[in-house]
Amino acid sequence: MRKKLNQLKKEPVQDVSRAVEGILANKSDEVEGTFCFLLFEEGVFDELLFKDLVEDIRAVANHCRSESLKEKCRITVLWIVRNLVRSVISHLDAADGYVIKNMSSDLLDRWSGEYFDEIWDAMNVLMCECE
Repeated sequence: MRKKLNQLKKEPVQDVSRAVEGILANKSDEVEGTFCFLLFEEGVFDELLFKDLVEDIRAVANHCRSESLKEKCRITVLWIVRNLVRSVISHLDAADGYVIKNMSSDLLDRWSGEYFDEIWDAMNVLMCECE
């Protein structure tokens, strides 16, 4: 049975446990409504869910005290970023059949500029715990 992301996260991230749940939910094919589910399964880049994901990564990087939870999140974030980049590259490859349905030139500009930097920087802080 699939869960809805809004059942896991009802408000903006205010504590680390919800941030961890948000990150881990993005790797599960059973959780509809996550950024990754929408991008990988439905070909939709949801900018609000992307920003929530980046916020979750930052919250875990800066406030999580459990090394085992951080390690789970690190593994998941690496998977997310790798597949996110693959999805954008596949979308841009005319020979590839994958399409991000809402990838406008404005969204691609935001991805190429601020969005890529935001997720990359958040991932780096999580990985090395440095700014």
